[in-house]
Amino acid sequence: IGEILMIISFEIDLKIADKTLPIIWKHPNSQIKTPVLCHQTLLQLMDYVDEIKGIIIPGVIPQQIDYQVNYILDHLRLLDHDVLNKLPIGVTDTDSDDILEKLYDHDYGVMQFSKREIDSFDFEPIKDNELQKVISIIGNKKPDTEHHGLANEWGQYRLLTQLNLNGEFDDELNEIRQNLSEVRYFKKLLLNEKKESPINGIDSRFKLLLNNLRDKKLNVAIIDDKVKNGWDKAYGAIFQNSDVISFDHSTNNKFDTKTSSDFDLIILDLRLEEEVTHDDSEIFGIEKMSGIKLLREIKTCDPSVPVIMCTASNKSWSYDAAINAGADGFWTKESPDFGMSLDYRFTNTLDLLNVCVSVLEWSNKVRPVFKKIDTIIQFLNKNNQSNDSKEKLKQLGIIVSLENKRKLIASLLLREPSTYLEDTFGKTSLVFAFITIWSFRNDIISLVLLENNNGDIFVTIRGDKDKVFTKENRLYKLNQEVDQIVNSKNVNKLGDKYDPPKPNWHYDETTIIKYLVHKIFEPSASSVIKQLRELGNIRNNVDIIHGGVEKQNRVFDNDIKFSNIYKLLDIYFKILTNL
Repeated sequence: IGEILMIISFEIDLKIADKTLPIIWKHPNSQIKTPVLCHQTLLQLMDYVDEIKGIIIPGVIPQQIDYQVNYILDHLRLLDHDVLNKLPIGVTDTDSDDILEKLYDHDYGVMQFSKREIDSFDFEPIKDNELQKVISIIGNKKPDTEHHGLANEWGQYRLLTQLNLNGEFDDELNEIRQNLSEVRYFKKLLLNEKKESPINGIDSRFKLLLNNLRDKKLNVAIIDDKVKNGWDKAYGAIFQNSDVISFDHSTNNKFDTKTSSDFDLIILDLRLEEEVTHDDSEIFGIEKMSGIKLLREIKTCDPSVPVIMCTASNKSWSYDAAINAGADGFWTKESPDFGMSLDYRFTNTLDLLNVCVSVLEWSNKVRPVFKKIDTIIQFLNKNNQSNDSKEKLKQLGIIVSLENKRKLIASLLLREPSTYLEDTFGKTSLVFAFITIWSFRNDIISLVLLENNNGDIFVTIRGDKDKVFTKENRLYKLNQEVDQIVNSKNVNKLGDKYDPPKPNWHYDETTIIKYLVHKIFEPSASSVIKQLRELGNIRNNVDIIHGGVEKQNRVFDNDIKFSNIYKLLDIYFKILTNL
């Protein structure tokens, strides 16, 4: 024995051991210290790697019924160290059939000692081919969890390795890797990963997308029951310059949907509470998943907040359920079941970056529209304090009108149309959204106009009443040609009763809007009126409003831009919030 420089022994009182290292338990303060943290225990060997000539481990530990000697042996042979993983190993207390059966399952290259009496020890390390034979068998059995669980354990590591371009996340990766290494299946995957051929360089588009996201200053919410497995670190590596807040629905740290509008992006897991099943509920019960339910609640509070649904499921019905419930994007977490190559990891990460950039780009265009409309509605609700019940009812009707128009605009703009639709049929959704916002002027006029018993018309601004029309100088127009057609003999032959039309009093809407602009926008009223005139020309020349092939100033769908909507909404916003 004197020839052995060092024997590492775990909780065995052997006088021949030069060094005794303790087993590290997951619950060290428990009376029954189980389970063993095998990887953490064996990491202690690294401090003595140049001195160790052999290792002795216990076959059994009294009172520790869940101690499995073959787990320790598996982890030893799977160590990512070319010396330690080949060392000769001695196992004591092998006099029971149970221990012998575990040792004979695999040829670990160990010496057996029925008791704790050791009279000889073979210092010869096992050969490379023998080690590979052992490793080929170890860790082949997956953990009890299915691919959904595997993806939540493995996917964040694979994602973060792809995002670790300059080694800035080495510490975070090492922490995740140590946790993964406690599972023999993952430990073997990590060992095999080193054999993969690295991708030569990183795609320029990948870098462009990643830098785009890292440069943004956003408020990002991560909602995942496995967020502490490392998903917070992985997603945080994408949004380096943003405030990233994590929510774990398996704890009391649940996401409050009332705060949905506070976030620029929400990344939401499909399963926040459920375990994976293998019955029809996987297909027909998908709409009842906790993530889908929460998605609907978020979109009810704020339809415009962008939400990306993430899940380990690559099933079409998961995608359909998420998109139909209002998700703006969808991403499948990487699982060892789906692929293990670096190419797969690269494309999987690129897919997530693409989804994030696409969703945020569209959100940056449309969300200001909804936020401004919401502010108008909130302002009107807050200021609807009139003592006049008739006036109060009128204001309430205008609020309802704006809310309905908001719903219409949401149905048009919340989802980005495909390039095919726009190229083939034009920007129809943008056109209708612009026209709908243009119609806000009708609500403005309804809000400000007041008629007294004499037929005089007043405009009310900040409580002041300005007379703008008298009964005599209002525009009066009766379409006599239509009246003649309605009163013709052809109609009378049908037996229809004819009611002469009542005088149709028309107010010049443009004049009233100009009047309001002069009262509210001074001294910049003239430039605002010029903008309104330009926007009016666009509106009046759109085919759907005043069509006709003979029109020389026709505005095609593709001519309308988001900037037109922003300008128009800014003007109406200031008018409505200053009345």
